[in-house]
Amino acid sequence: MITIPNQSSVPMACGKFDDVGRMRPGPLYERVVAVCEALMTFTLLIRERADDLVDRYSARKARAPKRSKGRSGRHSRREESDRL
Repeated sequence: MITIPNQSSVPMACGKFDDVGRMRPGPLYERVVAVCEALMTFTLLIRERADDLVDRYSARKARAPKRSKGRSGRHSRREESDRL
């Protein structure tokens, strides 16, 4: 999972917006803008790598066809190396 280091909260948010729904100017507004800029920058940087970033072992394992075990009940060394 990817996260950005910037975060912000707006205490008593119901009083921080004007009648048309825009956030009022002030330090909290500046902080929210900074967080949004960081999120946008990070999104642009990782966009090309999205397939690599969402590729999870558990999902690959669930999609993989079930293999039958040999007579001994164990996988051969070749099968073990193929799975890695």
